[in-house]
Amino acid sequence: MTSQRTAVITGGTGGLGRAIAPLLVASGFNLAVTYIVPEEAEALEQLLDVGEEHLLLRRVDCTDSEAVTDFMKETAEKFGGIHILVSLVGGWAGGRDIEVTDDVRFDRMVDLNLRSAFYATRSAVPHLRRAAWGRIILVGSRAAFDTPAVYL
Repeated sequence: MTSQRTAVITGGTGGLGRAIAPLLVASGFNLAVTYIVPEEAEALEQLLDVGEEHLLLRRVDCTDSEAVTDFMKETAEKFGGIHILVSLVGGWAGGRDIEVTDDVRFDRMVDLNLRSAFYATRSAVPHLRRAAWGRIILVGSRAAFDTPAVYL
């Protein structure tokens, strides 16, 4: 366990995570990062080039409440607390007209973009309160602003 501050990045091995993680490391934070694709986790680990005493990488389904809660607990136990949550899990299945978007695809988008952020925030807040200092950063998709026109 170390006494420096700790940041959690859910979905931290994608493009935005690879941009944010080095900034947090350079600022002296321990990092705990979730991923799905093992090759992306390996690439992040090489990019950061920090020892495992400062980095926790775990394959976590962030749409699973229990898995996220367990990850936050493991992170707090390893590093002595959690101070920042950066929620980056998301996905978009746009490009289809709404009338052909089935319930399965819609549910998956809700799970990836909303449920994952809710679970991460809910499970991180008790740790942030115990640390008496914290920040939560929730990132939305640019696709919400740059959407193609729909013609009827």
